[in-house]
Amino acid sequence: MAKKLLQKFVSLAAAAALLTCALMGSWHSGAATVSQGTVFTRYDFDYAPTVIYGDGPQIKMWWGGGTGSGDAIYYATAASTGWSTPVKVLEKSSAGWDSYHTCDPSVIKGSFQADGVSYTYAMYYTGTYDAIGYDSHIGVAFSNDGVNWTKYSANPVVDPTGDASSQYGAGMQSVYRSASGLITMMYFDSTTGQNYMMTSTDGINFTGKTPLQNHFSNEHSGDIAFSPAEDKWYITTKSGDDSEIYIYESIGSDLSGTWEWKDTISQITTGKAKNHNPGWMRYPGGDIYVENGTGYKYVYYGAGSGSTATWDIAQSIYTTGWEFDIDGNRQGWSTANIANDAGPVGGFWTFVTSTSDPNLISPALEAPAASYSTVSVRMANQNTVSDGKIYFKTAAENYYSEDKSVSFTCTSGGGWYTHNIEMTSNPKWTGTITGIRIDPVSAGTVAACGVDFIRLVK
Repeated sequence: MAKKLLQKFVSLAAAAALLTCALMGSWHSGAATVSQGTVFTRYDFDYAPTVIYGDGPQIKMWWGGGTGSGDAIYYATAASTGWSTPVKVLEKSSAGWDSYHTCDPSVIKGSFQADGVSYTYAMYYTGTYDAIGYDSHIGVAFSNDGVNWTKYSANPVVDPTGDASSQYGAGMQSVYRSASGLITMMYFDSTTGQNYMMTSTDGINFTGKTPLQNHFSNEHSGDIAFSPAEDKWYITTKSGDDSEIYIYESIGSDLSGTWEWKDTISQITTGKAKNHNPGWMRYPGGDIYVENGTGYKYVYYGAGSGSTATWDIAQSIYTTGWEFDIDGNRQGWSTANIANDAGPVGGFWTFVTSTSDPNLISPALEAPAASYSTVSVRMANQNTVSDGKIYFKTAAENYYSEDKSVSFTCTSGGGWYTHNIEMTSNPKWTGTITGIRIDPVSAGTVAACGVDFIRLVK
């Protein structure tokens, strides 16, 4: 979206108004993930959150957690004052296929009919009778308040393809409900080593099993969310050893079509050996939540060490860039050797550069270098010098250095210009990018400088 030109530009004295800006061309935006750390801790291990925004309290969350004897499903809400006390809302049956574990919930809101009763919520969950977790199946429960749930009959709604008596089975499902009422489910089946999708018009009978893409070996299902504005899916999956989470976007609106790998959430930014069972923050039917002003999409997941006793719910941001549209919100970026810095105001972040090495430093991030070749920065520069440079860090060399930098000309004169810096010109732009540092100029002339946006693009 176009922004209004900044009327005044911060400087040590009153500065001239900015000149007309240069417009950015068409680019395919990249993305990065930024860890926000642990957001929810309970007395026992927790994982596999399904998160709803915009349905009463600010956030509603259901997740799987330990009980001391089999896993159950818990519920809590978040508001500005913090999280409510967790409530156990679904647990194992006294007998049958789900008589030991109930876990991996995926919740949607809509209109459902089951056993002659009308409901407003459906929860799809993984269940098993086996203490190890073998022979898992997928069941459904219904509710009118999100707290009191009624399991549908005595049978699961999705079974493993083959014999799962000595392996995981079918589970780790995610569901989405379209405006027309069609329910789409993604799930993992260990008997084939494959992720699948199925659809249902009533939420109980699923048909049309179709294999989905597996980009990585032993990749397990996670969560799906749809973007009506972009007409595409956002998908998360996890590695089989629970160490990292993969993020995809579909090419077009067909979930069974091509997925483009976008990013990873791993120990690089979380500091946790286990990062698993991810869930997008979604609206009640499953459309993806996009935060106003930042464009952030949020991923919740289990995180901890190799011991399940340490698993808590963590959160990461998935972002295509930093737009600085919220007054005062630096979006995790920090600065050095600048003055008159009030943070972003009116959609622009302006400051005065010192005579020694002024720079802006990104938060710790993960971005695959193979997917994003360019850093795009829209800047204005009133310094008489224009020798800009972008430094970067990688997972292999997690520090800034001259041999990991690319120079560019930061056009002077005060107008807004978009600089598309081709980072692949440096052979060390490889692996996982973990940080970016932008030096508008090597040595300022105590003049004003500003940033409109910073993006990773292809």
